Amino acid sequence: MNPTTNRQVSCRHHRHTPARALAGAARPTLILHIIAVAIAVMAAASCSHCGRQPGRADAAITDSLLETAAARNASGDKQGAISLIDSTLNMRPADTTRCMLLCEKTVAQIDMGLMREAVTTGHEAMALAEKTANSEAALNVYGSLGIAYRRMGMLDSALVMYKSGMERAVKERDSEYEVYLANCVSVLFTEQGHYRQAMDYARRAEKSATAAHDTIEALSAHATIGAIYMWQKQYRQAVRVLEGRWTDARSTGYNVLMLKYLSPLIKSLSMLGDTRRLSHYMREADQAMQGMSATSNGVLGILEIKAAMLGSEGKRAEQLVLLDSLLATNRTNRAMPLEKLMRQKAECLRAMGRGAEAFRLMDSAYQTLDSVKQTDIDRNMSEFTARYDTMEKEMRLEQANRLNAEQKMHIMWLAAAVAALLAIVAVVLYSRKLTAQRALLKARKSYIEGMEQERERMARELHDGVCNDILATTMLLSADPAAADSHLRGVWRDVRHLSHALMPPRFSHATLREAVESYVSSVSSDNEQGASTGHTPCHIQLHISSYDWASLPHDTAYQLYRIIQEATANALKHGCGQAITVELLHEDGHIVVRVTNDVAVDSTNGGSAHAESAAQTATDAQGIGLHTLQARAESIGATLRTATSHGQHTVELTL
Repeated sequence: MNPTTNRQVSCRHHRHTPARALAGAARPTLILHIIAVAIAVMAAASCSHCGRQPGRADAAITDSLLETAAARNASGDKQGAISLIDSTLNMRPADTTRCMLLCEKTVAQIDMGLMREAVTTGHEAMALAEKTANSEAALNVYGSLGIAYRRMGMLDSALVMYKSGMERAVKERDSEYEVYLANCVSVLFTEQGHYRQAMDYARRAEKSATAAHDTIEALSAHATIGAIYMWQKQYRQAVRVLEGRWTDARSTGYNVLMLKYLSPLIKSLSMLGDTRRLSHYMREADQAMQGMSATSNGVLGILEIKAAMLGSEGKRAEQLVLLDSLLATNRTNRAMPLEKLMRQKAECLRAMGRGAEAFRLMDSAYQTLDSVKQTDIDRNMSEFTARYDTMEKEMRLEQANRLNAEQKMHIMWLAAAVAALLAIVAVVLYSRKLTAQRALLKARKSYIEGMEQERERMARELHDGVCNDILATTMLLSADPAAADSHLRGVWRDVRHLSHALMPPRFSHATLREAVESYVSSVSSDNEQGASTGHTPCHIQLHISSYDWASLPHDTAYQLYRIIQEATANALKHGCGQAITVELLHEDGHIVVRVTNDVAVDSTNGGSAHAESAAQTATDAQGIGLHTLQARAESIGATLRTATSHGQHTVELTL
């Protein structure tokens, strides 16, 4: 274990006692202790021959001895710890180590009931702590001196120590020592009858210690809570609280802590008359007191209970001897209030028939209580509580301000991140918008080009077809009126085809199905009338599957209608067969438009080869129309393909 760790264990062992661990590993016998000191002295002497400062011990050796003393102190061997500390101090260790040794000695002297000696040692340790700027040691000494002054009956001095320690712990945000001091204050308030404030401090200490995983201090605060219930004569509640964690306290192996539990527990069971459990815990107390000084606080508490039990059993002579012993010890260690012991002795004397002595002792007990001083103490305790509450509020306010500042910083960073993210999103959206606009412009341009080509095709048909036919009809009127009339009917049929192609469907009053059916019916009627004038008739078959065609978007329905018109017109004009099939289907979630026409086959000129040549000629002739069909298909995201096979030419669109 390195020197730094040694100092931490040394300084805090009375609060965080690793009793069981240290007791097994560092509980040397007297012989081992003598050997350790002898080795240290020899090492110090050899160091002086090696050029080091004469009389100054090696730091590693003194730190090792400090660790051993802390282990002995924690295991309950207070006298052995003090002897080892005195031997180490004689080796003139460095001020930092000397301060830690004095802290250990102060704790050991308090546990042995040597309060005046503890005050002297504690002040010496405090001076070194201030000199070396060892805040942890100073906080330790504040608590120790407060305990010593309290047990000497110097409550004002105890309050000063606790107040100074609390202020320093809060200022330096040392939550561990704040918990320790709060635990000490709760004991002081309990002894003075300020039970509400005492309970507040004890519960606060237990909660904070539990959160910090400080088992010893949490158990100590829990024992104080049980003692507060006992002092308020709530004996059943005290037993319930103390027994609830007695197993945990016992498992630490720290006899000082165990006796802190056992004293109020045994007294509560005695008041409840529970002799069975009382006998059990008295045996536990006898075992815990083994090896401890007769003047230590825990031992005195148990002895005070035994004195009361002797009185209840009628053993007055034994009770008087024990009370005289406790009163003698009380001159240096007020583990119990002096006036309480005096009243107990007076009651014992009265029961023994020594009334005059009992009266004088009772009168002395009342004189011991200085009402003016008690009033001052109560006022100081109230001021202490108010000051500590104010410090806590200031600390919480400071923490809230710091948290608020951190939250504001986090919000600023979050706002910056959100702003950056929004900027990125804006750039992405703007880029997508530009891409969409370019795609839209391209689609519109393609559509306009298709429309222009369509207009050009219509113009050419009007010029090359209808105009020439009208001219021919005019020339035939004088030579052959009958032929001119037939020719004129053909012109009428062609113009009607063009008008159908140019007329837009009205989907606000009819569905795509109805518009297609109307168109095919009109074209079929024109073909039948053309047949009467000598033209080859072409039969058109229409197949439309069952589907909610009204659910299609208007633009999609319009383009599908125009595609059917264009493909049918191309089949009528460029196809060589006598049958056209128009299909508008809904298959597997797709919309399919298929226009199929027969290709005329001349068996005398090569059969199928001639059909393929004729189909290719038809495809080349309707190139402009196919371009328009392709543009319309792309505008609605559809796929268009053409194919010629087995004497049939097919135009198929899949959406």
